[in-house]
Amino acid sequence: MEEIRKRWEIAQVEERKAHTNNYEDGIQHYEGAYTQYFGHLQCGFYLRGKTIMEIGCADFAALGYCSGLGAGHIIEPLPSWMLKKQIEGKPITIYKKPAEEMEVIPVDEVWLFNVYQHVLDPYKIFEYAKKCGKVVRFFEPIDLPLDVCHLHSLSLEDFRGVFGDCVKLYKSKPDVKNFHAADCAYGVWKNPESL
Repeated sequence: MEEIRKRWEIAQVEERKAHTNNYEDGIQHYEGAYTQYFGHLQCGFYLRGKTIMEIGCADFAALGYCSGLGAGHIIEPLPSWMLKKQIEGKPITIYKKPAEEMEVIPVDEVWLFNVYQHVLDPYKIFEYAKKCGKVVRFFEPIDLPLDVCHLHSLSLEDFRGVFGDCVKLYKSKPDVKNFHAADCAYGVWKNPESL
């Protein structure tokens, strides 16, 4: 565990270097990205009083674009000034530690968008999300090579092993704007105990 922790700490610093948007460009870029996530996951920017947990949003959170939020919980070990500025005045709490080390926080939904490659243990993240949320919405790249920033690579079958039949395949579109140019697994998992 100590070895993966060291690799993870290095990966956090290296990944942060890859985020080079200024605030104004970043706000615009990620609004386009989250619009596409929400289109695939049948949700919108108005939340009707729901409590939402978002794990690993880096500089720009999906929750920062939303209205009607009951309460928000962002788990981001390295929150930037841009993230803090984006969510200022919203009913959102930031937790500055890995989700693997968090206590369960019951929420209506947990959102996982392009995060599992950057965590200590993706399977612990998935199980944590399922314990916290009545619904887990996820959109994650699959079958990618590992590097200093990306510590894990899972397949569509791996996601189906965790989330079951709700998992769908997004086929890569190299010319897409503000979105994934890689194949992804996505879906909406619903906790059978909350149905």
